[in-house]
Amino acid sequence: MVKERKKSKLFLVVLIAFIMITSVIGFVITFNPNKSSKNLKYNGYEIYKVDKGYAVYVKNNYFYFDNLPQDLENITLNINFNTNKIYLAYDSSEEFNDYPLRKLGSILTSLNYLVYRACIDENSCVEDIPVVNCNQTEKVIYFKVSNKTNLYNMDNCVVLEGSNSDHIKFVDRINYALLGVMK
Repeated sequence: MVKERKKSKLFLVVLIAFIMITSVIGFVITFNPNKSSKNLKYNGYEIYKVDKGYAVYVKNNYFYFDNLPQDLENITLNINFNTNKIYLAYDSSEEFNDYPLRKLGSILTSLNYLVYRACIDENSCVEDIPVVNCNQTEKVIYFKVSNKTNLYNMDNCVVLEGSNSDHIKFVDRINYALLGVMK
């Protein structure tokens, strides 16, 4: 009876290990952007089509995007990251999808910026995070939910105004610029 239990536990451990190892191997084998016939060039960078968007290899890393750079050329950027500390802010009382915020924060962090999540309005801040405004000295990127679509500077804020899909486009445009793919 004890031997059977040990055998069944050993079998289960081996089975789980086998599934995990073959899953990793399968992912590595299936994601090889260099084999894609649909690679695009943009400003000397190769853009790879992947399952859920696009990837570009910059600074020894793959970075992922939802949009192609040529689809974002109509978005004008005038952003100066003259500090290494950046607040990514939003109004927590609004219906906000934080995917674009996390996406921007990830690339900023990989480029050695200190990134902090923040609220823009103290009265509606339901999380225990800093409250910021556009008049402070640190750079603030404000994700503003709106029916309008606009990207603009206001004091020391860069305001990304629009829907979630607009925010994703704005973030992709900023990320391409941060990585040097776009100007």
